[in-house]
Amino acid sequence: MSVLTASAHVSIAPLVTTFRAHPSLNELPNRLTYGGTLVSGAEAAERRLLLDLFEFPNGSLPFLCVDVAGTSQRAVTKSHHNEVKASVCLTIATELLGRGVRADQICIISFYREQFRRLAEPVRNLGIELSTIDTVQGREKDVVILLTTKTGFDPEGAEFQDDQRRMNVALTRSRHGQFVLGHVESLRQVRHWNGVLEWATEHDAVIPASDLPRFFRPD
Repeated sequence: MSVLTASAHVSIAPLVTTFRAHPSLNELPNRLTYGGTLVSGAEAAERRLLLDLFEFPNGSLPFLCVDVAGTSQRAVTKSHHNEVKASVCLTIATELLGRGVRADQICIISFYREQFRRLAEPVRNLGIELSTIDTVQGREKDVVILLTTKTGFDPEGAEFQDDQRRMNVALTRSRHGQFVLGHVESLRQVRHWNGVLEWATEHDAVIPASDLPRFFRPD
């Protein structure tokens, strides 16, 4: 990112130009984190990889929150995993690969290390990069699949999941589009994720996992 500094005589927040993402993807971090100071330097026509493969409910926004049922489990490590979300994640990744997206264009991000550990082998077999939320900063990929994993939040005890810095990192790694896999009812219980879901709902970008197959364009 490069900062476009304002005149020294004008007391306004500097604009920040990003050349990473499809312009419509910048609306969310602009709303949640940057206070409207984020400016897109990329053209929409340059970031159409996912829009050309997937029939997004909002045809100009390559972003989707997928509401995935299935209760998360806490391992002996005290970290969390969710087998249903993992299965949906692998289904999306396999569909993308089958439609010509290269493995090196995709990144899967896990909020929890136990989910990362359990996904490591199948994701490695696909040749796709797998990262945790705390190791992905500074990285970028054409397509990102984010697993929030946990369900049944206590709003008072969701500091890790609802950390705004982590959330912003997770939502700003993709160039062409992003899938967020989560349990919508649970995520609505925590402040920053509720903001994400409000924005996604306004843009018709929330669907149940059972609807995913009908949105992939025919080969």
